[in-house]
Amino acid sequence: MRRCKRFSKKMSLQNRLTVYGFFFFLIIVPPFSGMIFAGEKESDQRLKTGKELFDAGAYNDAFLIFSQLFRENPENREINFFLGRAAFEKGDYETALMAFDRILIETPDDHRTKLEMARCHIRLGSTEAARGLFNEVLSTHPPEAVRKNIEAYLDYMDQGEKRHALNGFLSFDAAYDTNANSFSSNPKVNFEILEQLTSGALVTTEEEDVVLSLMGQLNHRYAFENQRLSWKTSGTAYHSLYQEVTDLNLNYLSLGTGPSLKVMKADIDTRLYYTYIMLDGVSYMDACGLGLSFSHPLFSSLSAFLMAKWEVIDYENPLDEKDGNTMGLNTGLLYSTGKTGVTLSIDGEKTEADEDWNTFERIGTTLSVMRELPWDVTISAIFSYRFTSYFDPDEAYLTFEKGLEPGALEVREDKYLSGTLGVSKKIWRSGKNGRSLSGQIMATLIDSDSTYSLYTYDKQTVSLGVVYGFKASGPPNRRNGHGWK
Repeated sequence: MRRCKRFSKKMSLQNRLTVYGFFFFLIIVPPFSGMIFAGEKESDQRLKTGKELFDAGAYNDAFLIFSQLFRENPENREINFFLGRAAFEKGDYETALMAFDRILIETPDDHRTKLEMARCHIRLGSTEAARGLFNEVLSTHPPEAVRKNIEAYLDYMDQGEKRHALNGFLSFDAAYDTNANSFSSNPKVNFEILEQLTSGALVTTEEEDVVLSLMGQLNHRYAFENQRLSWKTSGTAYHSLYQEVTDLNLNYLSLGTGPSLKVMKADIDTRLYYTYIMLDGVSYMDACGLGLSFSHPLFSSLSAFLMAKWEVIDYENPLDEKDGNTMGLNTGLLYSTGKTGVTLSIDGEKTEADEDWNTFERIGTTLSVMRELPWDVTISAIFSYRFTSYFDPDEAYLTFEKGLEPGALEVREDKYLSGTLGVSKKIWRSGKNGRSLSGQIMATLIDSDSTYSLYTYDKQTVSLGVVYGFKASGPPNRRNGHGWK
């Protein structure tokens, strides 16, 4: 005991502090280090959760997690990389660029990050910056899959920078129609124009028939020097040939032209158009008008659109009492991913005819869904509902002019419901000019109910057809890293 006391007296102050520090380290540091390791494990778990959400397509939720992780650890390369990718997928290309730029500051030779940054520049319209990054990676002789993907992007930019661009299609269909006397149900042709054909009111008996139809569309785009302003022109021609009800043979022609402007992320199109219809070889009606459309992406896969139109419709005798002006509005959402497209729209229309009893208001909604399957197979569905209410009939006029008994007519209201299912298969495809040949089968059901029995009918059609199309290629479909590795 005395030796211990003597030993403690002999210890210097420095030695005592060293001993105390050693015991403090043994007691305090292990629990604290456990807290550090637990924090790291929690951060790793959140990063894993963010990746899982990203792979599942929940880009907004993934972005929130990566943003929080970035605030906690702003120099982490992996966090910045996935923050940039999530920002890109949700349409925030500026944030994505900043994230990728932080990575390149630390690792200038990170080729994968350069490719992601190039995609951001494309979306923002900076094609020269994107081209420079793509060429930098190409100069390093990347794997074949990466090289092909880069070349696809370069080809897309070359197509977009051309002053003149053409695309279109030509289709031939043979359809079986259970009620040919009602108006055409071809979903490719303008519904509002064809619905005004009055064959359904002139012939009340149902008659089956086989209808052959040929349709072509050609679109041209001229881009001005800054590429944001262009002039678009399109033309559509449609011809149907009935085997039995030949008086319903239809010729349809539509032409449209006007400027198109890209402002930031929005697209604004203005179009002057003209439509002409012949029925059974005789001039039936024509229409001319002005259309305006606006679309803007909300996220990378979701955009909103708004379309307005005004047109003047002119019928030939004896239907000139249906002449009038039409105003219409259509708005909706478009959801589009690599293989799935969904469009939901609501539309309204008012036509003021020369004779009040042909004046009507219409509201409706349309849902269309498209899904690409393996083996170049695509399935689609279109569902439409429209409610039309006509102006109150002028009984004094109808009694005097048409010889009807007073009170013989009530307000006309029509309810129209249709559904179309389709399956198409690519038969042949060429990478040059996006040329392709497809076969398709479509089935349509229509149910029309009206307070006027003449406009109450139902019909079913089944059609087989082929479509030849050509178009400029769009941005390559590269999701979740495929093609960069």
